[in-house]
Amino acid sequence: MFSRHNRMIGVFYMLADAALALASFWLAHLIRAHLRAARPLYPAVYYLWIVPVALGIWIGVGVATGIYREVREEELRRAFADPLKVGFIATTLLFALTFASKAEYISRLLLGFYAALDLVAMVLFRLLARRLAGALRSVLTGYRHFLVVGNTPEALEIARTVEANETRGHELAGFAVVQADTALDAPGTRFRLEAQVDQSGLRRSYPVYALGELPGLLGRRVIDEVIFAVAKDELDKLEDAFLAC
Repeated sequence: MFSRHNRMIGVFYMLADAALALASFWLAHLIRAHLRAARPLYPAVYYLWIVPVALGIWIGVGVATGIYREVREEELRRAFADPLKVGFIATTLLFALTFASKAEYISRLLLGFYAALDLVAMVLFRLLARRLAGALRSVLTGYRHFLVVGNTPEALEIARTVEANETRGHELAGFAVVQADTALDAPGTRFRLEAQVDQSGLRRSYPVYALGELPGLLGRRVIDEVIFAVAKDELDKLEDAFLAC
């Protein structure tokens, strides 16, 4: 249920890494060109082909290793592990390529500067994104509101999953349950609805609606996704709810 959200964040990280790679190569060339102790650097035109190659290697390795598949910026370990993994593999491939192509005019020192600068840039970007995770995701994908239909263990597990992803822009709007044939305005009905859902394992209590309220609820509130997790004997009562969604 979070696949679209993860794809958009993954694409953003990929584009950011591509921009950082270009900036790192430019800065590495600038530093290498001003080193008086090293041998003279060939003109920049000699490096035009290696820039897109290096960029392709870095992004390709990132895609192959799955760092863009599911971005979890709240995990501090990944802010360091992902760039280190990509940097090690991509640097090895880049040096192997320049050695195999016998491109002696390519400064190995420049490539070393580039690899080091890009590694630092990727780590710093991820640390910054970790601090701005909520704002970043709300700008890129907006908040998504989920309503869980059912009071089964599976429904409660889904609710906990949504809660665990609050920092990623997900919000639990509440529950809907298949109620008995009782008027919704009858005394005690609302209390009985809430008693049907054990919310003790959640961080806070959420409103519980009757399934018959679903069409009106969808008209009043922003509900991006309705997730059904009901018992088998309740499936035949869901036809109207499916049509409302």
